[in-house]
Amino acid sequence: MANMKWEEEYSEQFDELAKNRVKMSYHKYGSVKNNYKTGNVNALESMKLCVQKYLDTGNTEYLVDARNYLMFEFMYPQHP
Repeated sequence: MANMKWEEEYSEQFDELAKNRVKMSYHKYGSVKNNYKTGNVNALESMKLCVQKYLDTGNTEYLVDARNYLMFEFMYPQHP
């Protein structure tokens, strides 16, 4: 792995955008834990909608949202 350029293999900007969205969502919608544990949000279905919106529009912000929904599913799994 000599000469690997980290910035070409991983996006720190993507992580920062995702973190900022989670922080904003906390203030708008409340705790992720509460919303997912109570079943108010379906993470996988929401992720699919974001990917479809990205495919329809090309707006990469939808990819950041999709990433967060996958993280929420990882943290608070709803899939049996």
